[in-house]
Amino acid sequence: MILLIVMIRILIAVLVIIGALLLPSGVVFAQVNNSSASAQVMQVEQVANLRDRLLERIILFFKFNPSSSEEYQSLLVEKRLAEVKYVVDSNNWDPIEETSSRYSSYLGRLTKFVIDHKMTNKKDDLLNLYKRHQQVLEQLVKNFEYNSGFWLLLQHDINANKIYQQQIQDLK
Repeated sequence: MILLIVMIRILIAVLVIIGALLLPSGVVFAQVNNSSASAQVMQVEQVANLRDRLLERIILFFKFNPSSSEEYQSLLVEKRLAEVKYVVDSNNWDPIEETSSRYSSYLGRLTKFVIDHKMTNKKDDLLNLYKRHQQVLEQLVKNFEYNSGFWLLLQHDINANKIYQQQIQDLK
């Protein structure tokens, strides 16, 4: 029975990899400096659609090692921040609420995963990641009038980031 489950997972993983190679993702895996955010951010060409996010979930499902799962979740958090930045920089306001909410959700999932697995060896890396993200978000929020709807959305991400930083800091 266990062998059958493993074989099914391997088959699904192979199909996912083939599908990922055949379908464009809209992500450019490069570090860039942009005028609106001084820290380096992954660059995306579009907001992830349902297919992309489903593929991400499937890939995450096949990350059996907690360390590789954490690394992949960190990559997804980077991608979610890049999507927020893309939306702000492109002045395409329609998906800002969705991308902002998705960013803070992914950040919370990563934090919970690391705490649940007591991954103290990842503490410094995550704190650096969260601090860099905070810098980017603080630059992005400057594009909006104080207390406007868009400002509030990004401020929520900044506040969530600070809360998750403290939770990682307290990890023992």
